[in-house]
Amino acid sequence: MGRIKTVLTKRMTLKLLKVSKERFTEDFEHNKKAVSELTTVSSPKLRNIIAGYATRLIRRGDTERTYRPPISKEDGDSGERRHYRRDGKRDNKRDNKKDRR
Repeated sequence: MGRIKTVLTKRMTLKLLKVSKERFTEDFEHNKKAVSELTTVSSPKLRNIIAGYATRLIRRGDTERTYRPPISKEDGDSGERRHYRRDGKRDNKRDNKKDRR
């Protein structure tokens, strides 16, 4: 059995909650059936993980969460890390450390 990717399960769960939030409840068994009806997931393990995550989000009341995909280099990101301090300003000391090497 393969590894289940966290990004895949979160993205699918949040999409399902966005499209048909009224179909999900705090009951895991009910959510399992809803996931089976709404998706074409062939793996019972993946179905259960999605249903469990949906149940957890419903119980916490955190259904307004949105999935933010990672920034790719095509989006204009140079790929280098930027360091910020707690007050939101850039930490130039850490950024310039790379230049000294």
